[in-house]
Amino acid sequence: MRTAVVLFLLVIQLSGEETWREWRLDGKHIGWSREASQELAGDEPLIQTIDEGKGWFDTKEFTWRAEYVETLDGKPVRFSYEGSEAGAPLPEIHGERDGEGMKFAVVEGGKVTAEVRDEGFLFPVGAQLLVKSKGFAAGTKYGYRQFSVDDKKVVSIEAEVVGDAELAMPEGPSKAHLVKQTQMGAEPIPFEVHYDDEGNVLCLNGTDIQMVLIRSTRERATAVPGHEK
Repeated sequence: MRTAVVLFLLVIQLSGEETWREWRLDGKHIGWSREASQELAGDEPLIQTIDEGKGWFDTKEFTWRAEYVETLDGKPVRFSYEGSEAGAPLPEIHGERDGEGMKFAVVEGGKVTAEVRDEGFLFPVGAQLLVKSKGFAAGTKYGYRQFSVDDKKVVSIEAEVVGDAELAMPEGPSKAHLVKQTQMGAEPIPFEVHYDDEGNVLCLNGTDIQMVLIRSTRERATAVPGHEK
């Protein structure tokens, strides 16, 4: 489940509406995810993005729900994550911005077991804005940083634009822009991302484990063989 968790945190998009995705492993439909965003009213307008889903890996059921809150220009403000494995809760993660930057707390059994403070990373809105600003000219290279639930810290991503491509979507072919990315670390995690013109993710392919997340409809995404939503 480790790489799968990393991947779903990288695909959330700011679309202004619900987005559903199928999770596939070695060509088999094993789960679904749903993303939705909305503007929060207040003294400073904010964007809230919710990502949630369910999958079945090695006969175990996994669930997750992540909430990201950002400024309209992509500055991280708040974060929360909770999940379960085979019915048992996974460690929760909560992040909050204060006067010194973003502080993350890992909570297990109601107790804080670790704290991480970092700055200069992106949540979903910021990541989408960056991708769109860099454009899709072949050969374009850039990097950014994101918070990893698995590593419980901020990790670095390196990206290089491959060029335009035609993507086989569940409901037919679609034009896309292909970008190869790598999460850097002791064991680099490579993946390919297909974007639309606005920097929204159409498909993400974890090339090392053949994990694919692809945009779909609610009906298709939740129709996991042998399982109900």
